[in-house]
Order: sequence, then C-alpha cells, then structure tokens
Amino acid sequence: MPNLNFSQSIAFAVFKSEPEVDQRLNSDINYGALINRFYPQFRWISTSRNFEKSPGIHDLRSKLDFKEDNRDILFLDWLNRTCINFLRTDTAHLLILDTSLAIPEEFEVILLGSIALLNAQTEALSIWPLPPSARQSIAEGSGGLEIAASISRLAFLLTRQGAKKFVSYFDQNPCGDFTALLLQLNLSCQTIAENSEGRPYVFIDLEESQRKFASAHPSLMRHMENLLNPTPITSSNQIPKVQAYISHWFSTWDSIDDVETACKNFGYATTVLNTTSEEKAGWTNGIPISFFRQMEFACSNFNQSNDFLLFITADVRSNNWSELFSASEKILVLNGVGSFSPTLSHEWYHLGRDKNYYYDSDVSIAVVPVNDLIVTYIHKSVVSQMNNFFEYFCLHPDRFDPVVGVGLELLMKKIIHDSRRFSLRSRRHILMHPYSKSYEWNESAKEFYSLRKIQDDFFANQILYPSSSTPEMIAGDGLQEMIDAIQWL
Repeated sequence: MPNLNFSQSIAFAVFKSEPEVDQRLNSDINYGALINRFYPQFRWISTSRNFEKSPGIHDLRSKLDFKEDNRDILFLDWLNRTCINFLRTDTAHLLILDTSLAIPEEFEVILLGSIALLNAQTEALSIWPLPPSARQSIAEGSGGLEIAASISRLAFLLTRQGAKKFVSYFDQNPCGDFTALLLQLNLSCQTIAENSEGRPYVFIDLEESQRKFASAHPSLMRHMENLLNPTPITSSNQIPKVQAYISHWFSTWDSIDDVETACKNFGYATTVLNTTSEEKAGWTNGIPISFFRQMEFACSNFNQSNDFLLFITADVRSNNWSELFSASEKILVLNGVGSFSPTLSHEWYHLGRDKNYYYDSDVSIAVVPVNDLIVTYIHKSVVSQMNNFFEYFCLHPDRFDPVVGVGLELLMKKIIHDSRRFSLRSRRHILMHPYSKSYEWNESAKEFYSLRKIQDDFFANQILYPSSSTPEMIAGDGLQEMIDAIQWL
C-alpha cells in the first residue's frame, strides 16, 4: 500500500454540475459527501462558482465566439480559477471530481499508487478510465497506467505543470468547450486502466440527470448575439456593519483560530463564545455549550448600531473566508434581507430538500424558506425579535434549561416571514461542515418539541402584522423586487 503521508501532496476540488429538479437533493448530498470524504486528508480548494448571470461569466462571454459551442463555459471558468488557487499552494497535484461520482473505499490507494507511477513529463491523469492511445502500460497489473490522448472531465488529476499550462492558455485563449480546449492544450496525458481496483463510478440517475439538464438548458451564450449587455445591480455606497459571534467548543481547537482571525482581519467586531474549560483572554469565557444559550447570549449582547449579526460555528472550514465576507456586502445592503448564508457541504436545509421561493439555475442566489444557524448573517430587526423571545422564554411557566437547543432556526424563519423579509442562500460560496456533532440526537429531539411549544405561545402573543396576512401574501410581498435585485449578483 502506498504511504498515505503522500496524500498531503494532493489538493482537490469538486464541480457541482446542475441536475434536473428530481435529482437536486441527491446532487446536494453527494456533493457534500465528496468534500467531506477527502477533507482533511487532501487540501480542499474551495473555489466559488460563477453562474450564467454572474458578472464574471458576462465578462468572459464577451471574449468568446458566439458561434462556437460554449456548453462547458461555467466548468472551464471554475477550473481556471481553481487552478490559479491551486498554484498558490505548495501541493503537487490537483484532483478534479464531478458531483455525480461514487467513490469506493479503495480509491485513495489507487490514486496514490497512480501518482507514484506517473511519467516525469505527464501533465494530466484521467482518473475516469479512457481508452489508451497506445498499448503501452507503465506497469503490469490492474494498478498500471496507460498513455491516453485526453482526460475525462468526470475525474482527472493535473500536475503543477499541467495546471500552469491550462491557466496560461485559457487566459489568452478562453474557450467554452472542454474537448476543444484539450486539443489545443495538447497535454501529456495518462489514464488509469478500466480494470483498476478502486476506480470511481457514477450514480447513474444523477449523471443522467446532469446530462439531460445540460441538453435541455443550452447556454445563454447561444442566444446573446443581439442582447444588450446586462448591467449587474449596483448597491449604495453603504457598507453594512456586522458584529460576529463564533461558537467554540472542545472539538474546534484546530479551527477556531482561522475563523476568528478571518473575522477580525475583515474588520468585524468579533466575539468568541468559549464553551471549553480552558479560558483565554479576549474571549467570552464560561458560555454553556448549549447552542440555545450561545444564541441567547449573542442576541442579548448584539449592539443594535450594527446592521447584521453574523453567527458562525467554529467547525466550519473555508480557505477563503474573505471572499464570502466581501460578497456578502453586496447582498446585505439589499432591502428586505432577513438572513443570508453560504452553502455548506453538510446541512439539513439543502436547496434541493424544500420548495424554494426562488431558484434559478442561472442565478447565484436563491430565496429560501429558512437558513440554518451555522454560518448566518441575521438582520438586526430579526435579532431584536429573537432577543424578545429569549426574554419571553425565561418567564414562561414551561421554561427549562436547554442542553442543546435545536430548532432556533425555525424561530428565525417565522420572525423573518412575519416581518416580510427574506432568507437568501449563496450557491457560489461553499464551506466545509463536518458530519459530527457535539450532542445526542435523542436528547435534542426531546427539547425540540418543548421549545416549539413555547415558540408557538410567543408568536400567539406577538402581533407584528395583522393576522389576516397569509403565508402566500407575505411570501409574495416584495419577492419580485428581491428577484430583480439578485439577478446579476
């Protein structure tokens, strides 16, 4: 077996191809599973993704020939920026994977073994087996590699030389077709053998759904010849003021420094809610590990001179927090924002799980029913109402001491809904969130129903708007204005 320490020389990235609606949840789940599978043994390159209506794609589109087939432009734009991010690291190989892949347990073994067998001049390795261009095996047996004319976009590996070649060429000669670009690049390629043990496979329904979507949803580029240049929405010069709270517990010692440093470097007033027994100067120590109590403290401590409260659980990882923070400034200034979150590799409220108020495959922002309280910006008016709830909770005859406190996101959902605001989710910015949790599910389930009962009593005693307002009326109030505002973000 290859030395697994060799895995530290590998960076990886996963491209989220768009499926049809019936496979959207499966796509969300498998996409996150791939990220969580390889993190942290490989270095994750979390490049944001552009969409058809993203300014970056609009700029790239202006450089391309409309008569060419540009069906892969979103993937190639993402791959180019991923290669740039990869070349800024000290890793030797970049692994690119598609969302539809099924990865067997032995995959890491074949990957590391294949890297050890690469020719010195090889620039790309197809991890999805391709027919060899010459009957020349580099080594005998199922672990051998063969010379190939190309690579498959489903799964491939680039060396640093291959990534440099791609970036250098794409910068001068942007192209929207993966196959055509490979011909121009003339990469030195190898492929794993068809019978290689540990080779990846695909989830057939998901891969077929992606192909159907691509064929039924041709690129906007094919219809843009006579279209006036779209102008991305401009916001006021106002920069939203954000106060950040970071939840830290016994298992987040290896990540808390990165999150705290990122928030402070961006200029956020930052408080670490320290639930561990080890106190640290500059942190708020002695906070219960109960999620309920952490959110309660954050809302009561929040300074209403700020515009948004940002709550982050310190187990979330990103290699570019500042990019998310910068992008949020264009979103938080929009009228009607109640909450805003990035997409997480592991979350309950996947975009494919619920019916969204607005979801367009060409737009980077979705309007959703609810955001989870893992990485979330919350408008100050919503924070104020949440603070009212916590005060109400403490006086309620059925009050209890929550050990966990799950379900607060549904409190936030109701407050946002009743105040005619909206929850927005970024599809561009992806953060890694692990599967592990610090509480028992049975314990949290018991608390959930008790908490929901008190929440119901709270709303029965709160009149934000006339009771004649129905969910449909509120959802429609201002929705079109919000859709217009996020079209070109």
